[in-house]
Amino acid sequence: MDSGFVPTTSFVRAQRSNAISGNRSGFLAPAVGRVARPVRSNVVKMVAPAADGKLAQTGDELADKCINSIRFLGIDAVEKAKSGHPGMVMGLAPTAYVLYDKIMKFNPKNPKFFNRDRFVLSAGHGSMLQYALMHLYGYDSVSLDDIKQFRQLGSVTPGHPENFETEGIEVTTGPLGQGICNAVGLAAAEAHLAATYNKPDAKIVDHYTFAIMGDGCNMEG
Repeated sequence: MDSGFVPTTSFVRAQRSNAISGNRSGFLAPAVGRVARPVRSNVVKMVAPAADGKLAQTGDELADKCINSIRFLGIDAVEKAKSGHPGMVMGLAPTAYVLYDKIMKFNPKNPKFFNRDRFVLSAGHGSMLQYALMHLYGYDSVSLDDIKQFRQLGSVTPGHPENFETEGIEVTTGPLGQGICNAVGLAAAEAHLAATYNKPDAKIVDHYTFAIMGDGCNMEG
């Protein structure tokens, strides 16, 4: 990341031209539910003319800056709280960026719309990854002030995601192994609804379930 670049909320939000439509990449297969998605023809790209007439920025450079925005927001919140798990937000920021920016269908202004894709963070101790994504992609339920209150009593950004506290969180997680089971249930319910209501010429139910799980989920689940 350039030394002169300061990641901001508006910067990352501006990169997503449409949060709820368009083809989504098959780069990352869902952990549960159906797979196979059409591949986007190119990555998100922002270019600007440089003084010498060359392109000043490439898609890869922009993606790096978006990913680092997620990372720094996450580790800053953990550092301020003097508590938390920075490893997941550092290590999984690239995967999460691709998932949110290229694959998942969601609407931050209408978090409960029926055909949204579902995301479950089974490894709930890495909650700052999810809060950073929600804030940067425009969820009103997670403001910058809320992130500054990460892991504080009474905040909407607790140490583990809680769906009754923070709009946009699908599943309350924490006990390792629980979230992946919830995700399987969500995917099974979606498959049942699709089998019941979809017709050859009318795909009424069309959403996917994605989950991030860790080795602890495998050991305890």
